[in-house]
Amino acid sequence: MESKNKPGNRRLIEALAFISGAAVLVLEIAGARMLAPAFGTSIFVWTAQICTVLVALALGYYYGGKHADSEDRMAAASRMFLYACATLAVSLFLSNFVLLASAVLGAKIGPFVFSAFLFFAPCFFAGALTPIFLREYVESMGSVGNDAGKIYAISTLGSLAGALLSAYVIVPFIGAKAGIFITAAVFGALSLSARWKLDIDKVVVLAILVASLFSFVQATTIALPVGYSVTKEYDSEYFHFRIAENNDTRILMLDADAHSMINKENASLALPYTQRMAYATNAYLNGTATGKKIAMLGLGAGTLARHFALLGANVTAYEIDPAVLSAARQDFGLPEMENLKVHVGDARELLSSDNNTYDALLIDAFASKYSIPVHLATKEAFSAYKKSAGEGLLVINIISATEGEKSDVFRAISSTAKEDFPYQIALLSSNNPKAAQNVILVASAKPFGSEFLKVIKLNQTVVEIWEEGTVYTDERSSIDYAMMNVLE
Repeated sequence: MESKNKPGNRRLIEALAFISGAAVLVLEIAGARMLAPAFGTSIFVWTAQICTVLVALALGYYYGGKHADSEDRMAAASRMFLYACATLAVSLFLSNFVLLASAVLGAKIGPFVFSAFLFFAPCFFAGALTPIFLREYVESMGSVGNDAGKIYAISTLGSLAGALLSAYVIVPFIGAKAGIFITAAVFGALSLSARWKLDIDKVVVLAILVASLFSFVQATTIALPVGYSVTKEYDSEYFHFRIAENNDTRILMLDADAHSMINKENASLALPYTQRMAYATNAYLNGTATGKKIAMLGLGAGTLARHFALLGANVTAYEIDPAVLSAARQDFGLPEMENLKVHVGDARELLSSDNNTYDALLIDAFASKYSIPVHLATKEAFSAYKKSAGEGLLVINIISATEGEKSDVFRAISSTAKEDFPYQIALLSSNNPKAAQNVILVASAKPFGSEFLKVIKLNQTVVEIWEEGTVYTDERSSIDYAMMNVLE
């Protein structure tokens, strides 16, 4: 069997294979960020994205194979691109509504429902292109192996390019939703490229694509407190940002979580858990922070850092996302102060290379869905904290309970820290130790003084005894999974 393909047609197929391969990875990676306002970026989100794409591609390969032997394969390819464009445009148009509906199903099932709705169909039609391209590309039976290898290599290199483009350009500088809209537009353009004929169905699909711009004017209201409205919404390399406010307060929303809140009038500590962290630290420092050295893992809006800096402490904060620091400065009024230094980078790595010893080490860092980053809550991490804290105080904000089914995260972190910080108490935000809440773990390498315990118990719900939990290590940690049980 000899092919009638001309060299120019083969180059067109190579270009289409490369771009369609890139588009699939853009949908997979940038698409994960669209789930963030409801589900964060947990392991369940990535599992949902990967499974959706793989199943869609597998079925798409099978479906495309049935069309690969048609007489006009480029017309078939044009239709696949068109269908990918149409389904993605419709999905994008309805994305906020479906995200709201999916959130009701919880953090384990919801991501699969949203991913399937938004990305299954376009990835299915993109997968159908591969056997069509391969059949059109093959020059003769004797070159099948070589041509197949070349098409798959080109498509895979396109996927590599799409992954890099998503991570380094689309998400941080263009935005995930805009990147997906551009992908839909690319599918539409490729439909024309595969077969340059402006049929009425292509006009209809392009109209649907334009209508999908509607999704850009919708502020994401998922997980937003009642009475608040979004004033800014954008993406960074690490988080989906929303700045929300009402008449009195302003909140920093990262993914699905409210990370920080300030009173707009005086920028004081507004979230009760930050007040408890500050209260415990002040009690340990005998009521005076002047001249003391305090390190913080996680900056947020900078409310705690500013609080202690204004009290005269020398504060060093570590924040992984430069966009968080920018938001703290621009939207939450974090001032430039000589006694307040902020280092951008991984907190554990930077703290490990810091030779200072601190009077207090405060950890208020979250990755997604209220989960402390895995590597900041392991046995090895607490050994590093012991080096920095010495016999000083360790204060950690943990979303958990201290008893019952929702206590796994707290008990695990407590047990993991115990070898280096054996003296521990916990401050609760409610009188119910079985309820998920902000639990403040207060720990030290030396026994607490009687005066400190006396002060800390004033007007505070304090727990001093709880069951042991799993010890997390760098090699083995189930904190993401345990966190889902806390939030159910």
